[in-house]
Amino acid sequence: MALLDQSLFHYSLLSIYLIGPPTFISLKFLQAPYGKHHRPGWGPTISPPLAWILMESPTLWLTLLLFPYGQHFTNPKALILMSPFLFHYFHRTCIYPLRIYRNSKTTGGFPVSVAVMAFGFNLLNAYLQARWVSHYKSDYDGGLFWWKFFGGLVVFVWGMRINTWADGVLLGLKREGGGYKVPRGGWFELVSCPNYSGEIVEWLGWAVMTWSWAGFGFLLYTCANLVPRACANHKWYLEKFREDYPKNRKAVIPFLFKNQMQSNIPLDCVLTAQSLFRFVCTTEKGTQESMTGLLQSPTEELLHGTDKEFSINMMPHKMMSSENDNLGIQ
Repeated sequence: MALLDQSLFHYSLLSIYLIGPPTFISLKFLQAPYGKHHRPGWGPTISPPLAWILMESPTLWLTLLLFPYGQHFTNPKALILMSPFLFHYFHRTCIYPLRIYRNSKTTGGFPVSVAVMAFGFNLLNAYLQARWVSHYKSDYDGGLFWWKFFGGLVVFVWGMRINTWADGVLLGLKREGGGYKVPRGGWFELVSCPNYSGEIVEWLGWAVMTWSWAGFGFLLYTCANLVPRACANHKWYLEKFREDYPKNRKAVIPFLFKNQMQSNIPLDCVLTAQSLFRFVCTTEKGTQESMTGLLQSPTEELLHGTDKEFSINMMPHKMMSSENDNLGIQ
């Protein structure tokens, strides 16, 4: 059973890296049909609040189901480390759908097909994060644990604050009725999608807290999923509001200036694409060898060496080289 779980964990870890680039490329050409990009032809739909509850739920019930089976289950550090992840997804699964239900007047449905795909990813990710924190992480007794945890926690809380604040602004505009409006104030003066910026920052903080390939893989996939969506939303704003839309706003990364009227692709999106592809190329030469080693190395050496390998290879510039849309308000 232990060997089976080890193999499952390793192949799941490899999978989260392999699905990132295809997700990024596909979303550059075809946006998921909800929110601003809602369109028919994607099969049956369900209520947006219900969709959010169902597709995000594995991050809660699967995490809570798996955690007691980890060797670190009784370690207070493991419980503390898992808490930010659960806190985010409690908000996303339970609180956020209620906010949509109370504030949004939209009657548009959420495609079941999209919800099923999101449900599948959340199963994969919840398994990876829960098993890493509860079982495979091996540096709880290390002197740097609290430095990484509190450093990452500051970043995580900052990102979540931006994310939830931006959600509130967008929901407030929907509550007013009268169709889409230009969001203004705060982070909206810098980027078109601060809700996505905040979420990316959150999972950057999580990657630092866990200091793991599992956390870093989640960060990369978050970028692959949200950056193309933010670029599409930014283009949508420019086309809809034209001269009334602030020209200095970026899509998701602030302060990367480029004349928006000269290109349909914001500079921050271009740089993010270049970074992701650079990561894939690096993976071909170096990192993938490490990932392949996860499948070829002796199991014990692998599981207890992952943290060490991560600390050697994952430097801040790696971080720089690198959830979902808010239906009815995006």
